[in-house]
Amino acid sequence: MEAKHAQNGEDLLSTSRAAAVVGVHAQTLRRYEESGLIRAFRTPGGERRFRRADLLAFRESCSPQTPAEASPHASAGSTTGDAA
Repeated sequence: MEAKHAQNGEDLLSTSRAAAVVGVHAQTLRRYEESGLIRAFRTPGGERRFRRADLLAFRESCSPQTPAEASPHASAGSTTGDAA
């Protein structure tokens, strides 16, 4: 099973799967967790599990915005009035 579910239904991912979501090496993700940048839960066996929602929020906060994304007037799928 790729993702476990917490009691409240949240997806919990292993370190390797979580690292793939964030786009970093598993060891980098471990260092992020150890330094407090992202939260991990521990299984009874001591393995880390990361919440998918936390990973997505972390990835979003770390990704640089392009000028179009930073513009308050830019939105996905909008047109500028040019007829096709």
